[in-house]
Amino acid sequence: MELLARLKTRLQITSNDEDTLLTELLGDAKGLYATKRYPTSNCPTDKDGEIIVEAKYLSWVLRCAVEMHSKGGGEGQTGHIELGVHRSFDSGTVSQSLLNEITPVCGVAQ
Repeated sequence: MELLARLKTRLQITSNDEDTLLTELLGDAKGLYATKRYPTSNCPTDKDGEIIVEAKYLSWVLRCAVEMHSKGGGEGQTGHIELGVHRSFDSGTVSQSLLNEITPVCGVAQ
């Protein structure tokens, strides 16, 4: 199953109305993966220039896109309490705990 279909399943989206947004979120998640995984070198790309995500990190990209979608409308929120619901986000695009799951590829800074 392709990542877009998996993302729609996780978010319980059945129509195609949000496909553009979801595709954009997946692209952002892949970009974030590439930045964290290859901090000192270029990440591998396919013949079309698309970032190649290692199979073991496909789930990470999916979870990252879900987290980005969930933060929609509350970007950068550092705290919020309403009707007993407490929300706060790490600074940055996604949570630090999610970012910590990526093991950087060692290399030499150029």
